[in-house]
Amino acid sequence: GVWEGDRDVAEEPGRVCANSGTKTSNRGEEKMNNQLRITYDPYAKTIAYEYQSKPDGGWKVIESESDLSKFRKGALQNYAEEIVRIIIREFCTDGKGVDLIFRGTRLDWEDLKEIVRQIDSEHRIHCLDSTSEEMISADNALAEVEKIFRELSDQFEASQDLEVKQYIDQYLDATRPEIVLVAVGGYSTGKSTFINALIGEELLPTADNPLTARIFKISSQPEGMWYDTKIRFKYGTQDVELYFNKQGYCLDNPSNLPDRELKDCLDNGLKGVTPSPQYVYKLLSVLNDFNSRTGEKADIHISELIEIETPFYHSSLPLDRYQFTIYDTPGFDSSSHPEHQETMKKALEDQTNGVSLLLTESNSMDKCAVEKLRKQLSNIDALDKSNVMIIVNKADEKGDSTLSEIRDGETAAQKGAENRVFVVSSLVGLGAKKANMAQCVFSDIAELFDEKKSKFLNGTKKLFIYDALPQYRYNAVCKEGERANTDGNDQARLFHNSGMWAVESEITRFAEKYAAFNKCQQAQKYLSLAIQKANKNAELTKEESEKLLGQITGQLDSQKQQLIRELKEKCNKMQEDDSYSYQEKITRLIGEEEHR
Repeated sequence: GVWEGDRDVAEEPGRVCANSGTKTSNRGEEKMNNQLRITYDPYAKTIAYEYQSKPDGGWKVIESESDLSKFRKGALQNYAEEIVRIIIREFCTDGKGVDLIFRGTRLDWEDLKEIVRQIDSEHRIHCLDSTSEEMISADNALAEVEKIFRELSDQFEASQDLEVKQYIDQYLDATRPEIVLVAVGGYSTGKSTFINALIGEELLPTADNPLTARIFKISSQPEGMWYDTKIRFKYGTQDVELYFNKQGYCLDNPSNLPDRELKDCLDNGLKGVTPSPQYVYKLLSVLNDFNSRTGEKADIHISELIEIETPFYHSSLPLDRYQFTIYDTPGFDSSSHPEHQETMKKALEDQTNGVSLLLTESNSMDKCAVEKLRKQLSNIDALDKSNVMIIVNKADEKGDSTLSEIRDGETAAQKGAENRVFVVSSLVGLGAKKANMAQCVFSDIAELFDEKKSKFLNGTKKLFIYDALPQYRYNAVCKEGERANTDGNDQARLFHNSGMWAVESEITRFAEKYAAFNKCQQAQKYLSLAIQKANKNAELTKEESEKLLGQITGQLDSQKQQLIRELKEKCNKMQEDDSYSYQEKITRLIGEEEHR
């Protein structure tokens, strides 16, 4: 990070109290407040603490002697409530308060002050605005990284090294306004229904048995209708793009396909299906099951990754500013498809700036498989470790006591999620967005929704109140939820009470407050790797050039010496020849004279 100032608190004559907003002087008081300085680097997600008992006492780094040492890695906002309570307990002693100084970004400082206001009702912590030091924002830092990239872009474009090109591609991916959401979870946790609720339409196929190892990559369009959807995949080695009109699917050039098996399968599977969102659902079902239909012995298969670009309906996500890309990964705990884990890992290899949505159910939150998946996620560099979101799905099937246990408990699924658990009903969330649930692919889904929606409409079922969140975030979610129940229409009440609004709110928060830091960190990483590799290539080229120059010089020296030898030999020969000719001429002349 880059600091915009470096001032010492000892130079300041007073303090600004974040709770009361008044300025009081410390000079001449018998008991000076303890002073605590928190340094938070949102790029590296590290937190450091320093302490001094008097202004000129010198700063001491706080180590294991304080419970603050438990919170050194991760997003500050996820730990802020615990940090504030520890400060009150450990440092507001002997009648002294704490003057809190902050080094970090302005937004993080404002968040921390808000948490202090909510927790410190006795005004024991005084937030010193005038002495806090501001770190450069992610947007400004990213602009600096982009400036360096532009200055070197010609060199990168000229490079033929595949590794340099790979790093540049990753850099460009990291700097795009794209927010990656990776939905993972055990089989039958309702993952596809949850993603359909985010999309706002019944699009992804579900099944009673584990699906084949296809991964769906769904990218948002800010607006449009179902026929604006595009689907891309590989069929053998051929790139295929399907698009739609009101008559059905279209394929630019069917003759490019290596055989007719795929088209025949689509035509047979969609026979009699009216073009509509359900038509897209059915088409994806056919694609998803295509490889198993044709058999393992078939020469041509559909690729593991199927890309979908589609409108999101009635979403609260900021679709005009970001593109949201959701990865729907196969069930990782399916015993009949052990390759699902590898498929999931492969799909995430080249991703950056991803947030994990770990889906589970209330009765499976302690499963070993959940713990195993959480550990797997922690080893994937592309995912943000500090912003895992636990989604407890199918909560409409559970009673209030069970849901309260989820909110108040600490299970295997919650470990590492840093107290961020969302209780949802994907079914009701989908019903809140979908225009007509009677048009669902399966009639039993519509019937289930009809059975449950009355409790969600009249407010007797409010799933958002069972979320386990930092208190200041929980308060905001509850405030918006109660407002929707009082003043909102049916759609708003269903959306909030299903728990889906809280999920989308947190995703939006991640996009607006954390993603930029991750993008900056990753962009810097890949650009640095590209520069290092390009420099290494330049050094190797220089070494090879010098070696070649030496070889050429050596060859020239050898040729020069050979030429010199040949010239000497020729000169000697010429001298010998000239000498012989001269002597012969003299002899002949002498003979002629004597004859006379």
